[in-house]
Amino acid sequence: MIISDRVTSIWLYAFNGCTSLTSVTIPDSVTGIQSEAFGGCNSLTNITFLGNAPTLGSDVFDGDSQATVYYYTGTTGWSSTYGGLKTVGITATTAPTLSIQSKGKNVIITWSAGTLLESTNLTNGVWITNSATSPFTNAPGLNPLMKFYRVQYP
Repeated sequence: MIISDRVTSIWLYAFNGCTSLTSVTIPDSVTGIQSEAFGGCNSLTNITFLGNAPTLGSDVFDGDSQATVYYYTGTTGWSSTYGGLKTVGITATTAPTLSIQSKGKNVIITWSAGTLLESTNLTNGVWITNSATSPFTNAPGLNPLMKFYRVQYP
């Protein structure tokens, strides 16, 4: 479950006893989690925080001993445990971007990371590695409307 980034506080007993809840992602907008908000969620194994450690009420994760708290390195307020649960720092990875724009009869393709692949036939799943570096300009005369492009990452 992903909690909306409009939420700033998780109230008392909000998810208490949700035995089918296995994972939850808490946005950086949440600054506080009140008592027993996730208590008794005995299937909960993965709690991922996208921001700094929110303040905790008492027994927030009561009965959830198999859960692990994940937080992004560079955020603050974390230690080896959080609310009685083990914590693990993770590193954010930026996904590559792909931009295609038309300039006259040319097509300019720009990507941030990875390898540019191109294909003229998607039915057989064949992709050809394009050795060009970013940005790549499709030469005039080659029909860019009949080609497909994607970035393979990493």
